[in-house]
Amino acid sequence: MRNQRKNYFVKPGFQTKLTVIILLIVVIVANIVGGVIYGLLSGSTIIDQISKAFEIDNYRDLLLPVILFAELVAIIIVTFIGVFVSHTMAGPVYRFEKVLDDVAGGELDSHFNLRTSDEFQDLAGSINNLIATLNSKVAEIKVYSNNITNLMNEIDSPKSMTVYDIENIKNTMQKLSASINYFKMIDVSSAEAAAEEGARIENGVSPEVAGVTEVQPSNGNEFSQPGKENAHGEAKLASEDLIDTAAKKRRVVKEKAVGAKLAKTAEAKKRNPKRG
Repeated sequence: MRNQRKNYFVKPGFQTKLTVIILLIVVIVANIVGGVIYGLLSGSTIIDQISKAFEIDNYRDLLLPVILFAELVAIIIVTFIGVFVSHTMAGPVYRFEKVLDDVAGGELDSHFNLRTSDEFQDLAGSINNLIATLNSKVAEIKVYSNNITNLMNEIDSPKSMTVYDIENIKNTMQKLSASINYFKMIDVSSAEAAAEEGARIENGVSPEVAGVTEVQPSNGNEFSQPGKENAHGEAKLASEDLIDTAAKKRRVVKEKAVGAKLAKTAEAKKRNPKRG
């Protein structure tokens, strides 16, 4: 009883159209069948006998009321069936619109919960899988972004940056780039540029500082100060670039969703000015 809907007109426009279409089909078929029956029974001995038994002079007075009554009963029954059938379709459609609007607005914890009697069960399962995948990938991006931020915060100064730190930053940046590429939010050239940037960071060398980078003899795992400062800056800029790219794409998607929702609301107000 918990999943039972009390309102059978979730989407009145959609349900009315579907019910009217069903009724039109039934009325057309009923009239065709009634006309055929009327033509076959006209002038038959059975109708003549029934007319004499009920003292009916014209057989039309007997056939027409019966046919019209049968059509009226059929229309009433089909109307109830049409409302019920349309409800099993309109409910999921309404739920799809609501959940997809929430997902477009950035709420990736949404989930479809349809009744067993509702239609579109397979579609609901596919969309649930899509939302789960999106949620997982966005969570990965957040984790990698936080990891890069934490690594940057743990490094007190460029002097303390080691090969191990640079390797961690490079690997995390590559994972972040791969997660963002899943959504096609950056092109292949951007991903390759990020990978090359990570490789330069790993080596502690860039074209601008290739001539000044030196390895101190006291510790083979540390670079000279100019190289470390430049590597630290490149890692930070590359990380911020990837994060900003993802943020901009999410912001554009969210703005489009809000615009579509406002347009839908404005259209609904035009159709129903009394509600405004």
